[in-house]
Amino acid sequence: MASSSSTSSTNLFVADHPVGVESRVQEVIQLLKSRQSEDPVLLGIWGGGGIGKTTIAKAVYNEIHRHHFEARSFLLNVGEVWKQDNGEVSLQKQLISVIRSSSRRITINTVESGKRILQERLPRWKILLVVDDVNKKDQLGALCIRRKWFGQGSIIIITTRDHDLLRWLQVDHERFYDVFLSFRGKDTRERLTSHLYTSLQNAGIYVFRDDNEIQPGEKISVYLLEAIRQYRICIVVLYSNYASSNWRMQELEEIMKCRRRWGLVVIPVFYEVDPSEVEHQTGWFGDGFERLISRISMRNDMRRNWKEMLLEIGGIAGFIFPNSRNGNEYIRILVEHVKSRLSQSGPFY
Repeated sequence: MASSSSTSSTNLFVADHPVGVESRVQEVIQLLKSRQSEDPVLLGIWGGGGIGKTTIAKAVYNEIHRHHFEARSFLLNVGEVWKQDNGEVSLQKQLISVIRSSSRRITINTVESGKRILQERLPRWKILLVVDDVNKKDQLGALCIRRKWFGQGSIIIITTRDHDLLRWLQVDHERFYDVFLSFRGKDTRERLTSHLYTSLQNAGIYVFRDDNEIQPGEKISVYLLEAIRQYRICIVVLYSNYASSNWRMQELEEIMKCRRRWGLVVIPVFYEVDPSEVEHQTGWFGDGFERLISRISMRNDMRRNWKEMLLEIGGIAGFIFPNSRNGNEYIRILVEHVKSRLSQSGPFY
């Protein structure tokens, strides 16, 4: 079954997760403990797929589900269940099953009848509810996920890839994920990026890296474009062959747009390449860029925009990683810098 509804004191199973998740869980716990009233709390956890939203939600649930709640439910994979035959009613039944006051069987024939039952019963209960992987307003509507329908002391956690859903809900808090690690190329993955990724995770920094192999000529996905926009910091690993890839340049273009429009913090890492070579497209870096231009059909304005983009990122104060034995020290300094930048704005906004 693609969904679950926990009603007992048994912990949910949480699979192995990256180092650093525990610190995120404790941030959420402390936030919930610091609330000043018994009004229902809506907490949103959002970000791209595969970055641990459900893992964090499960871990938080395990930590607090024994805390004097009259009912508790974890609705898993709501978006997938919704697509199944009669999925809407199935989800409603799961939630209603934990807030019924007798063993009498309740018949739900339509979504509207389910909503009426929820609206009548939810306000009577202090409930801990997790609604996982929501992707449509209709799902929230069918489950009556609005503050006015929940009883005093209730906590509702919503995980989603869609930030607009959380805005529509007017959640009390939105969890904003930390770092998008942008890199392409076998050399950087084996010699730098995997080490950097692990070091960031070990420091409690939640990182997304998209290291799927991209076929030649493939365009950047809409999903990845959305993922880039969801992060507070983007680390871009630049190296000698970086600008020879159409895909890498498309990704960089989106990253720099996010920097200009939404204030994304971009930290360039110049791996065995000088920043001036990136700025002015010289040396091996420039040779790679020229090979790309000669290989693809490109309008003059696009070529000009990409040159300006490289000039911009090459001029950002970043980190130069030469090919040396001091790689661990360079990574340590970079990780400390990222921690400092994150602490300036805090984990929630």
